[in-house]
Amino acid sequence: MSAERGGGISAATATLIGLVIGALIGAMVAMPLANNARQRNAYPRAIMNIMERDYDQLFDLAAADQCSQPRFDQRLRRLRSLAEDTPSAFGAVEDADFIAANEKLLSALERSAAAHDCGLAGVALEQVDRACEACHSSYR
Repeated sequence: MSAERGGGISAATATLIGLVIGALIGAMVAMPLANNARQRNAYPRAIMNIMERDYDQLFDLAAADQCSQPRFDQRLRRLRSLAEDTPSAFGAVEDADFIAANEKLLSALERSAAAHDCGLAGVALEQVDRACEACHSSYR
């Protein structure tokens, strides 16, 4: 019977096959692009993850009155080092607002390092948190 109708496939079937092939080709093109974007943003994302973890540990150490522990100084030094790298990691070296927000973070970290008592360190760490949140509200 199909031989009588010309033996070809219907227009709807051809359209469906075309859509499926187009979707497959689109997915094959999109995957490498998405992977490239993910890799390009891996370093800034990693910095933020480590900074968040170190901040949380610093806050916990300060709350437990353990600011004299070597871990406290180690986390604080790493947090400061990473904070110094954030403008270049985010490609914001010439962004005056980003630099100003980063300077507030660095100043708050300096106050945390200068605090010789966990109560003062905790207050300074709250300033660190506010500096982080201010930057995130503008740049996230």
